[in-house]
Amino acid sequence: MLFKVSAKEFCTKNKHLNLNAMKKLVVLLIAFLVIVISQNSEAQMQKDTLATYLKKAEALAKQGKPEDASKIYTGIMASVPDNKDAVQGWILTNMKRTQTGEEEMIKSLSELSEIYPKNTGVIFFKAFIEAEYQHNDDALKDIDRLISLQPDTASHYILKGQVLSSMGKFNEAFVEFDQATTLDPKRSDVWNMKANALAKTGRFDEAIAAMNKGFELSPDNPEF
Repeated sequence: MLFKVSAKEFCTKNKHLNLNAMKKLVVLLIAFLVIVISQNSEAQMQKDTLATYLKKAEALAKQGKPEDASKIYTGIMASVPDNKDAVQGWILTNMKRTQTGEEEMIKSLSELSEIYPKNTGVIFFKAFIEAEYQHNDDALKDIDRLISLQPDTASHYILKGQVLSSMGKFNEAFVEFDQATTLDPKRSDVWNMKANALAKTGRFDEAIAAMNKGFELSPDNPEF
């Protein structure tokens, strides 16, 4: 009986304790919300500022001021290493429409990748252009660099699978497409790529299953 306390007595004795605990909790929640709102606002400001700079660079390029445009693009590359828009803008501004234009662009992108070694946008477009012009071994090396920097990005495995397919290495290509569908299972086009790689290696049942999966995701896609 010594330790018997009624619910009413307990609540009365702990009323001030409960109120103080609630007040502290409210203060902590408010502080947390302020931090979240502040971070979201800063992120939106950075996004808006980035879009403004990209538009300015594009306008300068159209005005025949490629050097000024390029300075803005490289500034973005330095501060936002995962932004592909700046790299694409830089390429469009500087790529020469000549017979050896792609060779010069690959060389220029190689120089940029030395300056910004962790800029995935630079590496991605370098690999893309290398693959486009059949510099497959160099493309694969750059794609492996991308994967080491961003191992959870499906598009890197897709690009690697496409390069390997163009080289006739369909077993290896399948591995890459399989990883891409694991990371991004809603990409119907990748299921089609996976199906093609499987069919090329004689795994027709698996190819049909992959194609059916792609069709389920995108029934209006003419590829299926």
